[in-house]
Amino acid sequence: MRRVKNRASQRQSSLPTHPVIAALPPTPKVSAIVASYNRAESLMAALESVFAQTIQPVEVFVVDDCSPKFDIFEIMRPLEGRVRVLRNEKNSAVGHSRNHAVRHAVGDYVAFLDDDDTWKPNKLERQIASMGDAHMSLCGLGTVCRSINCSALMAL
Repeated sequence: MRRVKNRASQRQSSLPTHPVIAALPPTPKVSAIVASYNRAESLMAALESVFAQTIQPVEVFVVDDCSPKFDIFEIMRPLEGRVRVLRNEKNSAVGHSRNHAVRHAVGDYVAFLDDDDTWKPNKLERQIASMGDAHMSLCGLGTVCRSINCSALMAL
């Protein structure tokens, strides 16, 4: 991977580089955070998409929001050592789950994923490059949704 900082500095730009972005290493560390509630099957697909990234996260968190249908620790046992599991003390919604993991994260960036979504393999790589090129600290790239009632794809 090319250094994001070097690519950004080669362009003529009147935008100042944000000091946090300028201080990041050539390939920043990313913490992946997956919020989960009662969807064990789709959670595994979400995690497979995280592990398939061209830039691997330094850590992967799964935060269970008190799912009553299954034991998150039992389901995650095969991934012990690859996934850090956290469980909310009470059902608190997705924002609380994400914040719970952020408090433990060590990455330069955090990337959020819901348990019923998946990432394309180059998602983290593209976002890191986009953030360096555009002098920003928040980045979202194209979302593709599949309707529950039909098989047509629509790009948002």
